Amino acid sequence: MRRADPALLALTLLWTLFTPVAGAEELLEKARKLEGEGQISTALSLYREWLEQPSGAQPVLPVLQHVLDLQQTAAEALSLLERYGPKIEDRAGREHLAYRRGALLEMLGRLEEAEAVYGSLPEAEEPALNAALLLFEQGFLQEARSRAAGLLARHPQGETALKGRLLLARIAAAQGHSEEAEKLFGELLGLPTGSDERPVLLLAAFEFLLQAGRRAEAEKLLETLQREYPSSAEAQLARQAWDGRATLPISYLPSPSRLLAALEGSSGGPEEGAREAASPAGGQVPIPPAAPQLAPAPQKVLVQTGSFQVRENAAYMVRDLRARGFEASIQEAAVGAALFYRVVVGPALEPARAQETLLRLKDAGFEGMLLFQED
Repeated sequence: MRRADPALLALTLLWTLFTPVAGAEELLEKARKLEGEGQISTALSLYREWLEQPSGAQPVLPVLQHVLDLQQTAAEALSLLERYGPKIEDRAGREHLAYRRGALLEMLGRLEEAEAVYGSLPEAEEPALNAALLLFEQGFLQEARSRAAGLLARHPQGETALKGRLLLARIAAAQGHSEEAEKLFGELLGLPTGSDERPVLLLAAFEFLLQAGRRAEAEKLLETLQREYPSSAEAQLARQAWDGRATLPISYLPSPSRLLAALEGSSGGPEEGAREAASPAGGQVPIPPAAPQLAPAPQKVLVQTGSFQVRENAAYMVRDLRARGFEASIQEAAVGAALFYRVVVGPALEPARAQETLLRLKDAGFEGMLLFQED
């Protein structure tokens, strides 16, 4: 039998290995070209076809991230991520996609699943904070406290640590630990100004003081909010509570990827226990009309359904809302040095009409808060 030529075998092997890769590269280039021409749907089909192939010379992660950004809804992005995410082999890439999966689950209201995803990334600051926030939002106060304390033990400095301490202050207030809450709020309010979390901090401390009946101190924080952040949602929420147009708890939650339910209180007091749900901020406390003469409340309002620091997350929500018949758009808002992307449902309406929109949103599976517009 004639022996095979080793050089020919080597050439055949190289041809076998690299021919699919070349085809994959051509597929990717075609998808990019179609996307550039505005043929997004066709481009997405080619991107998915590329993702179905064995990975070659092109790294999968940046392509997958780009395709996720092009999806029309959060549900579609999640489905795509769950299908192709397992193709990512390096640890950092898998952790990044896991965090993104948690954010998508959160936007879709699948909070327990999101919490589990964040909990699988205990060493990363943002997932650990989000896990604690989700537990707090669902009323699992003791578990939220434990998670927040663990986060601070691992990351005692920085913006995430500041958010963690703010969360601990809110948990202490919700659990009725007034002295601890007051100490934590005092320490946070004493920090130099400039943090992106300051409006949320001022609102939380205002709510704490108002619930405690300390109206003179609460009024000072209200005036600070209106002076330093006059067009912020936090200033409007505090004014509503002070004027008696909302009841406490305000239920404004500091997680940027959660829907806001500012005008809806929760009933009953918090109860401790292993995974026993409780209202994060106790029972409703009506607030009498305001005494101080501050600027009159604006009349026209939009409905805000979310606030994000990542624009594509806001875009997912806009697409979901439009698919359900709502007139949704993105508004950019600068808070300190940070840029937020607010998802709003319009047009601007009288408050009574806007309340009807809130009910329609709730029926469609969304929550919202009134975002007042200056005349």
